[in-house]
Amino acid sequence: MSLESLADALRKEFATLGLPIVLEMAIVSTSGTVIYSDLSKAAMEKVSPLYKNLLLMAQGDSLTLALDTTRTIVASRVSNRAILITLTDKKMGIVLTKLEGVRDKFSRLLDEFVASEESKIQVSPPTPEVAVQTKNAPLPSPSVEEIQPPSPPALPETEKAVIAPAEPQPQVVAALPIPAIAGQTKAIIDEAQKRNVVLRALGGAAVAIHCPSAQYNPLAREYPDMDLVGHAEQDREIRKLLADLGLEPIKRFNALHGRKRLKFLDTKSNVGVDIFLDVFEMCHTFDFKKRLNFDLYTLPLGDLLMTKLQIVELVGKDVVDIMAVLLDHEFGSKDPEKIDIDYIARLCADDWGLWKTFSMNAEKILGLVDDYSLKEEEKQIIKSRLSTFLKRLDDEPKTSKWQKRAKVGEKSKWYETV
Repeated sequence: MSLESLADALRKEFATLGLPIVLEMAIVSTSGTVIYSDLSKAAMEKVSPLYKNLLLMAQGDSLTLALDTTRTIVASRVSNRAILITLTDKKMGIVLTKLEGVRDKFSRLLDEFVASEESKIQVSPPTPEVAVQTKNAPLPSPSVEEIQPPSPPALPETEKAVIAPAEPQPQVVAALPIPAIAGQTKAIIDEAQKRNVVLRALGGAAVAIHCPSAQYNPLAREYPDMDLVGHAEQDREIRKLLADLGLEPIKRFNALHGRKRLKFLDTKSNVGVDIFLDVFEMCHTFDFKKRLNFDLYTLPLGDLLMTKLQIVELVGKDVVDIMAVLLDHEFGSKDPEKIDIDYIARLCADDWGLWKTFSMNAEKILGLVDDYSLKEEEKQIIKSRLSTFLKRLDDEPKTSKWQKRAKVGEKSKWYETV
């Protein structure tokens, strides 16, 4: 299979979606060298810094697909990353849903190409082979050079002033494997504790800290950002801490949202740092002001699980994070390494919308477990805990507030669109 035939095959699969969108494509090596491209100059300039992340990006009425084909591990990365990144563009939500239908075919075509043509795409001196991770080998920690995305093509001096950003852009990020994101997150929290500043991790960074299974396929992933939560009353101390650590503030965002949320960029690793202040507002809202002293580095596991289950439109990274938490941790209370299911059930018993989203997502993940190449006993653990979770939410006595909202049901929207 040649590069052209691979591109044609991918394009044909995409055409089966019946979307009014043109597919533009670049196929690149892990070093960032373009080995096939039909992108316009403008699209090339936009996508080139992001090759290593295997991103799908919206380009008006076209979809630009950058694929890395030099390793067989790329197949799983494509199926996860494609869904992850495009969801950040609200306009592409419909595309994402349909794209799920062909992602396995994309992966199969890439595997076939890698197997038959890998030697032909070594356009630069080959790098050491990186094998698909297994349960016996944790993901390696990259060097700084490996973390950094390749530089975009050089532009004439007259164009540089036009496109140069005035401040760091958090959406253009690299991605760290689990050892790096866990270590980086702990380092920030350790420094915060020295200054009596309260910060705790949530999201993928917290999963990376708590879950051994997140180090191995199929639950392994990379982490393009770090989510933290702190106290609003320590807003100034948090800003100073991150500035002292060399992180760049996203000034416009912080000026508009700084009372509830802050964003910074680690320019050394290109990882975005998102800080929620007391309140976590996404599809559902949680007040974490009194939940920051249960664990040394993260929110309690129950709260961590809730921040994932509250996402109405789950994507690949959220599914594997939820599975990792459930696989590695039992239900219980008064133990930082157990999920406080009673606490979750009480919250859901007073909030029909929260109960609806959690139940809906638990059912959805139950149906997805068999699609992942987990050991049979691991699948059964996740399924059993999801079933226990659903039953516990249903068994908790509901408040009059919950019952009143339940009568309205899905006729009225129960979540916020983010």
